[in-house]
Amino acid sequence: MRIRSLFARLLRDHDAGLVTDRLVRRSPTLQDDQSRELLYLLTGARVQEEPWWPTYVAHYRRRNEIVHGGLEIDREEAYASLEAAVNMHAFFLALVGTPHLDDADLEDDDTATAG
Repeated sequence: MRIRSLFARLLRDHDAGLVTDRLVRRSPTLQDDQSRELLYLLTGARVQEEPWWPTYVAHYRRRNEIVHGGLEIDREEAYASLEAAVNMHAFFLALVGTPHLDDADLEDDDTATAG
């Protein structure tokens, strides 16, 4: 589940009539205050207080260095990033109250109706 999809789903759960792409125009990262505050307003959760948050921040920095700086990583770093992504994903699924993804979570169009 992408962060943008999470926000879209939470907003639709709050009000099914919302056109979410008008409210979430750019791709949120949870690295900025605006994204974290929106998540807090919708769920009461503060991701920066979650036990997985420091590993996610390290993953995010590592990802940017790979993409923008050509950093090469070893197996241990790759698994650390995978673990961070899995933990964040599990947190998102818990927020929406589902143990798995459904088709609406996989769609690129964030205005799709939740299933």
